[in-house]
Amino acid sequence: AASAAGAAPSGDAADAELRDLAAFLNELCGMAKFLQLKVRATFYSTLEQHGLFDAFDGMLASRDVAVRLGCMEVVYNVLTHNPALLRAYLLTAAGERLFARFMRCLVHDSSTGVKAQVVEALKILLNLDQLSEAVDYNRLLSAFYKEASLRQLVAPLEQRRPP
Repeated sequence: AASAAGAAPSGDAADAELRDLAAFLNELCGMAKFLQLKVRATFYSTLEQHGLFDAFDGMLASRDVAVRLGCMEVVYNVLTHNPALLRAYLLTAAGERLFARFMRCLVHDSSTGVKAQVVEALKILLNLDQLSEAVDYNRLLSAFYKEASLRQLVAPLEQRRPP
């Protein structure tokens, strides 16, 4: 079904667009691996300035597991190049939503592949040895251990607790 001009597509059309977006971003990141380090840094910074991280939240909310897996591959590419970019974003208001989305995926996603990729991303994001001074580690930990995030992580354990 065609959507009205300017209206966001819904259902299968939206999933197909998100699948295409994930595939396109993965191809771009694949090509960026061959760029010189300085040019690659500019590449990822430019993507971030044009809303790459904002797109992650919508992609991770998709019903299509291929979209979520593709998104996490892009997240991993960003993190292997420059984790400080995503760390700094996670300390913004929009970044808090993405952090919450990571937690929801970790706890509720039907795909073990998505869950495994979220765990790997969180390990890189919270790795003390790789933190730069530009990112305030205490603020990052506060965002991670925020009450709502902790509640999401602990809820499945509480449900299994005997009365």
